Amino acid sequence: EGTLHLREGESRNHFLSAETFLTVSNGEETLSFPTSFSPLSNQKPAFTGTISGQRITLLTEAYYWQAQEEIVPGEGGRPLVSLVVSLDGGRPQPVTLFAGETMDLGKIFLDFTTDGISMPGHYLIRFENGQFFIQAPEALATLSMDGGATGQIAAGERSPLQIRHLYQSPAGDAIAVRELVPSARVEVVPAKTKTGVEGLKLKITGNEQEATVTLLGGKGSQENPAKVKLGNTVFELRYGATELPLPFALRLEDFRMERYPGSNSPSSYESDVTVVDSETGEEPFSIYMNHILVHKGYRFYQSSYDPDERGTILSVAYDPGMLPTYLGYFLMTLGFFFSLLSAKGRFRRLAKMVASDHSAKAAALLAAVALCFAPGTLHAEGSPVVSAEHVQKAGELLIQDAQGRIKPLDSLAMEVLNKLSRSADFHSLTPTQVFLGMLTTP
Repeated sequence: EGTLHLREGESRNHFLSAETFLTVSNGEETLSFPTSFSPLSNQKPAFTGTISGQRITLLTEAYYWQAQEEIVPGEGGRPLVSLVVSLDGGRPQPVTLFAGETMDLGKIFLDFTTDGISMPGHYLIRFENGQFFIQAPEALATLSMDGGATGQIAAGERSPLQIRHLYQSPAGDAIAVRELVPSARVEVVPAKTKTGVEGLKLKITGNEQEATVTLLGGKGSQENPAKVKLGNTVFELRYGATELPLPFALRLEDFRMERYPGSNSPSSYESDVTVVDSETGEEPFSIYMNHILVHKGYRFYQSSYDPDERGTILSVAYDPGMLPTYLGYFLMTLGFFFSLLSAKGRFRRLAKMVASDHSAKAAALLAAVALCFAPGTLHAEGSPVVSAEHVQKAGELLIQDAQGRIKPLDSLAMEVLNKLSRSADFHSLTPTQVFLGMLTTP
């Protein structure tokens, strides 16, 4: 089971698992460990496995139910620049770059690597001998935010990058320097507010070396992996859902939503998808409430949607068919009969005790007679049938389900009856008649 997230026009042949995994990869092989962390438990499990002939051990040092990333200055990290960039005088956006990273902002390209080449639009940032430098393909005007001093940097000139300084191009693009850190690292720390993301702090041991690594992730999420080097091997660790393959692809053509008049509450939403299968070709299908796509044993349910209403989230379940279910019923029934016939079973022991005790026989006989003649309410003989007029009025009542959806009582009655009998009617009674009957004469 899991979820499949699709944007309009996007096609995927895999989905994210509902279970969470801790995965370790060295680029050639991958180890996956199922996890079930809980904020109510203080357990710190360890995970051990072999990857490419190397013994790897992961020891949990801390688990955070709500976590976030935080930049921490200190040894063992990388140089970091924290900037605020405004393009064409537009809205400022924060930018954080570690040494070795780049960022494409559309109009300009920030390059904090050692092999960057100066070209139009490329702003080179360097850290050498404990000092930060900037080199731009065009002239820049500088302004100190503290004293108001101004200056100029020629095109292609390498100049020291200074904190609380503004660098502005003739086209109106501006870069403000908030922070320069010679050595910093990203750590996962507990969050004071709800983030919806979990955190792990692990100690990884391998190649006779050990290191500490922190991860973000959790159920249904797939965050960026963390990399750690032990000896000559670089390991990539990830915590969260894992990708499960599909024997076909699903493409989202369109997502539609309808709302109740005068309200923003959705009355219904559906996804128009296309099943792309190399064996059967392409087949269009619409997925909505109680209208499930079934293909090669996989079931796709409409679950949720993106806030901009241009993407859908589908629940995925794999149904191997009725054979395993019937086989399970058969084995359960067979075990029941064996328990009755076994000479060492409790049923045979009780039978011997009753056979040796005449008073127990009499008590059992009286109990059986009493049960046969005792009045009961298991059979509601002659229960009144709700009239069609009353059913029609009751079915138009609007109710709110556990998910906050507003719908008529008819819809709820149909869902309940479908779950109980897998049918749209019951003994010639409509779903609403059955539902009201259950409420009035249970």
